[in-house]
Amino acid sequence: MKFSTCDNISSLSADSWNQLAGDNPFCQYAFLAALECSGAVCEQTGWIPKHLLIENDSGELIAAMPMYEKLHSYGEYIFDWGWADAYRRYGYAYYPKLLSAIPYSPVTGPRLLTTPEHSHSNELFDNSLRFIQSLLNDGYSSWHCLYPTQEESDMLQQLGLLQRTNSHFKWRNRNYRCFDDFLQQMKSRKRKQIGKEHARARELGITFEQRAGNDIREQDIETFYQFYQLTYLKRSGHGGYLPLEFFQSLLETMPEQLLLINAQRNERTIAAAFFFVGNNALYGRYWGCIEEHDLLHFETCYYQGIEFAIEQGLALFDPGTQGEHKVARGFEPVSVFSNHMIGNEDFAEAIANHIERENLYTRQYLAAMRERLPFKQIES
Repeated sequence: MKFSTCDNISSLSADSWNQLAGDNPFCQYAFLAALECSGAVCEQTGWIPKHLLIENDSGELIAAMPMYEKLHSYGEYIFDWGWADAYRRYGYAYYPKLLSAIPYSPVTGPRLLTTPEHSHSNELFDNSLRFIQSLLNDGYSSWHCLYPTQEESDMLQQLGLLQRTNSHFKWRNRNYRCFDDFLQQMKSRKRKQIGKEHARARELGITFEQRAGNDIREQDIETFYQFYQLTYLKRSGHGGYLPLEFFQSLLETMPEQLLLINAQRNERTIAAAFFFVGNNALYGRYWGCIEEHDLLHFETCYYQGIEFAIEQGLALFDPGTQGEHKVARGFEPVSVFSNHMIGNEDFAEAIANHIERENLYTRQYLAAMRERLPFKQIES
């Protein structure tokens, strides 16, 4: 096997990459290329592509891993600022580091992309780690793998990497036929509360429009992007990580995996939420609005997403990070993972101790959140 790195995904064949990527939209060539071609991922933004490529003796690409040289920790959603600060205080450089993740996308999915005959290969992972370890000798403090599948994360842990656990909240479709069917599985008080919340937007004269695939127009993307920028400006003081060209590229190259939900009032669009659709999952990613209304955000981003998932028979709805308030609405707490290779042995030991304590707290937190689920009974 031959190991190398690639600093521009556009230099690769889309077909050769996608034959490894599976059905996760964030691992697709089109998504990663849109990030690079739009300038969302580049040296200026602190995300320098350094994708890991593995070829067989015939020069055929048999595995790949999205990987980046990082000059900071923005846009990752697995926070290591404390680790970087500890390095700084002791006179060491934490940046640059290496990161295997999907930029700006805290979504669980495969990280070592490979053909079916090489999937779940300990040897492939082991050899990949050896190559990554050699890269650390070029001046990187560490390598981090964010939001891998649990199977991948467990394999990396078995190979000696630190495993860190965090919490997300995801909705599972238990063969619901409609939204009311979903509500019927809830305790009476919670069912009434959610029913009232779900009806609130319509009481305010707000209606919703689903646009999927080729029904999404260029104008829809431009309108959504204005909302996206305004929301980031209000919350973070900047216009967002992603330029308009990123979304335009997605509409051109992977429309079949896009969903846009528009909220309309008085014959104009006042809010929109941008989703990705996989073979059996819905992913909520971006949102924005120009009018503030009670529960508008939750209805547009979550209840409408639940309705779409039920209509399409999707098994999972991953609405994004944060928000234990989602538990009371039927989003179940789940573990998500990251793995870490720390080059400095002293720091590795200290970080390992920190992660051990943190993981214990996370397990306790997840157990407490499960106790707050609104269902009459819930299968594990």
